[in-house]
Amino acid sequence: MSRPQAARAMLTLHATETTARAQAAMAAAVPPMRAAILQYVDEMEQSAGDMKALFEKAHEIRGFAETAGLVTTGRIAESCAAIWTTWPASQNPWTQPSWR
Repeated sequence: MSRPQAARAMLTLHATETTARAQAAMAAAVPPMRAAILQYVDEMEQSAGDMKALFEKAHEIRGFAETAGLVTTGRIAESCAAIWTTWPASQNPWTQPSWR
């Protein structure tokens, strides 16, 4: 990319219209993300006792819950993932052959 092209790209990125379009795109993405997160929560409830499934869903939720407007859900998932990550190997879902 040439310097003039880079300068034009930077002006476009900083333009009010570009910001508005980006915000509209993010707003449009929120409902499907919320639905996916709520589906993950339902799947977590159904898999009670299956630690590997709970661990996987918590990791998925914490990744994009805040973006979907589910800040508290993301924080809960983050806490669960942090706790489960610090478990001893004998209790960690990723180290148990029967949980793989």
